Amino acid sequence: MTAALLLALTLTACTEPGTSAHGAQNGTATPSGTPAPLATFRSRHSDVVGIPTKGCRPDRPIPTHSTYQGMDLYSGGEQLQRVLQSIQEAGEGRFRAFHAGAEVAEDRGEGAVFRVPDAGYDAFIIATAGDVCLFLAEARFNHVTLDAFARRILADDDHWKAQGVDLTGVSGSNRGDGVTVYVTPADAADARIELPKRYGTQIPIRIEEREAFTAA
Repeated sequence: MTAALLLALTLTACTEPGTSAHGAQNGTATPSGTPAPLATFRSRHSDVVGIPTKGCRPDRPIPTHSTYQGMDLYSGGEQLQRVLQSIQEAGEGRFRAFHAGAEVAEDRGEGAVFRVPDAGYDAFIIATAGDVCLFLAEARFNHVTLDAFARRILADDDHWKAQGVDLTGVSGSNRGDGVTVYVTPADAADARIELPKRYGTQIPIRIEEREAFTAA
């Protein structure tokens, strides 16, 4: 397969975050009826703005760092991953109309869930997070919409080859802000002009340069 479909439906590290999310809406209620945190402020993710869960208290312990066989390890990462996995599964199921994706920053002991704001889903995220620090960040599109759009572009691979544009991958943003289309460096300039002509601009398309994948 010459073009790999890379759909961002799994957790990704946020060491190189993309476009910042917009501020989240306030006023969500938890299942117990207690209002969710109303403050919307910037987390220690470099560009994520969202509603913090109760685990994001200023005095929370910061994970300790160690290495094993060249890998970075952080204390408490397992609980953070379990919480985000539970949210991810629900987001791909009953809350698929609202879920976009998630990011994890194990070195800071926190995560971010990108979603189209919805009171029911926000309440579920807050309840599931417990004492884990998560930020509820706003997404423009859910993952179903971006998945379908990415597949539509990839299905046009033959069309683009005929136009002299070599697609090397398509990825839906786990931040719910658009898709990234990877093309060979020589085709990037043409792709930035021609893809919006074919697909419109309602869903943003970012063009990034990447050489074609060659099987070993």
